[in-house]
Amino acid sequence: MESRRVVEEDEIDLIELFRTLAKRKWLIVMVTSIVTLSAIVYAYMKTPIYSGNVTIEIGEVINNNEIIKNNNEIIKNNNEITNIF
Repeated sequence: MESRRVVEEDEIDLIELFRTLAKRKWLIVMVTSIVTLSAIVYAYMKTPIYSGNVTIEIGEVINNNEIIKNNNEIIKNNNEITNIF
């Protein structure tokens, strides 16, 4: 009989749990409402902070003609090196 009583003490009585929640439902609703309304008021009263970042890079601009010119010089130099060997 003793082991049965220990098992019964470890069980969760869902009916009793729901009864307790039903008795305290107005407290639960009030606390939830106060927290929700406080969050809404805070969100609307908070001063918005806007920020942005800009990066300006200063450097050389190489147009396509110079790149092609440089590539032709590299090819010419490679041919000269090949002719030497």
